[in-house]
Amino acid sequence: MARYKLGDPKPPGSAPVVSVSQLTQ
Repeated sequence: MARYKLGDPKPPGSAPVVSVSQLTQ
């Protein structure tokens, strides 16, 4: 869900959770 809010062009299944955490930080 957070990935969609970030506006990531990649699908949630393709992007690892770690990557999202780094983006948020």
